Amino acid sequence: MEEPLCYKHTAGEDQNKHVRIAARISGNDLTFLALLDAENSLWTLDRSSPTNDWGACQVNRYYHPEIVNHPLFFTDAEWQLQKCWELYNAGVKFYGIKNAWKTKKNFTCP
Repeated sequence: MEEPLCYKHTAGEDQNKHVRIAARISGNDLTFLALLDAENSLWTLDRSSPTNDWGACQVNRYYHPEIVNHPLFFTDAEWQLQKCWELYNAGVKFYGIKNAWKTKKNFTCP
C-alpha cells in the first residue's frame, strides 16, 4: 500500500501532480513543499525569473549550470524535483524560505 502524500488543497491536478512527486521524494517534508510553493506557486518546470532562476525551485543557472542545462531539467519533473531536494538538503539558500511559513497553509498532509 502506498503511503499517503501531502497535497496542495488550494490547487488543481496540474500542480498537485508535481506536489505529489515532491512529497514522495521528501517524505512529506512540509517545509520543503512550502519552500517550493514560495519559489514557484504554479509548480511549473519551465518558470523563469529575471535573475536567471529556473523551474520548480528556481535554480540559478549561473550557480548550478550542471542542473539547469541538463537535458532532463525541463522535461522530467521527478528529476528536477529530486535536484531541488538535493540542493535543499545540501543547505543551498533559497529566496523563498523566508516566505515558506506563509505557504504551509496551502497544504494538507497525512
